Amino acid sequence: MTQLRSRRAPELSIAGWYLALFSIGVGVTLPAYWLFLERTDPFHRASETLTGLVLLAAGIAVVATSDDSSWVRLLSAIGLGMLAYALIDAPGRYPGDRTKQVMFAAGWLFTIPAIVLRFVTLA
Repeated sequence: MTQLRSRRAPELSIAGWYLALFSIGVGVTLPAYWLFLERTDPFHRASETLTGLVLLAAGIAVVATSDDSSWVRLLSAIGLGMLAYALIDAPGRYPGDRTKQVMFAAGWLFTIPAIVLRFVTLA
């Protein structure tokens, strides 16, 4: 009888879990927000949805591979870069709307640690 060997991926670190859960959470909520709760132009809606889908794929891949593959780290970095661009661009679309300005500022509170963790753990 032959035994199947399985390669067990290393456990996720706390940083890996933060990146995975953050990416999955934003990956689900960002497209939902722009598709169902906010009216905007089709290009903006598509770019926000694509950002969310990239983050969702990256978050799932981090959990599935334990952040052990270079393509996963690259996908995660690309998704976080897309999110940073969205957080820089979006406030200019809503000048004078204090509620949205606060929402975008709060987004940075969770995005900055994710960006730092991603680039610290790239190697």
